[in-house]
Amino acid sequence: MLTVSSPRRALETALGARRDPDRATYLASAIHGLALARIDGLTGPDTERALARALRLPRG
Repeated sequence: MLTVSSPRRALETALGARRDPDRATYLASAIHGLALARIDGLTGPDTERALARALRLPRG
């Protein structure tokens, strides 16, 4: 069995979780969802558009 680090924790570290843990959690969830959608057959261009929308998370 291979141990894989948590994507959420990796993003929290990369984004500075102390600064914006909600954004890190949002992005980790979005990326996980897009990976599952890709596995289910979502096309590459559709995945790219969805990722671009996810990265434009509104502040508020």
